[in-house]
Amino acid sequence: MLKTEGKPNPHPERILKNVNEFESFDQKNLIGHAAWNAWPWKLHRIQTPRETRFELYNLETDPMESDDLLKKQSKKSKYHDNRFGKMAEIRFE
Repeated sequence: MLKTEGKPNPHPERILKNVNEFESFDQKNLIGHAAWNAWPWKLHRIQTPRETRFELYNLETDPMESDDLLKKQSKKSKYHDNRFGKMAEIRFE
């Protein structure tokens, strides 16, 4: 936005950061939540040190994500599980 107004950047030091100064993390220890959305479906991946589980929601009929459809929608959940699995392999391995 500043560039379009012809004003100089007030924080030029923030444009380039020395990546080597950032702490690196072992990807095997990265756990937590991830989601894949394809309206109205949302696949939620929850990874803990003990397990990785998936939940599937229809956000149009269940915007509060209270009814996990993973077992009820076997054909749809398998499609989402496969698509998300490919994403997870790329991102987490």
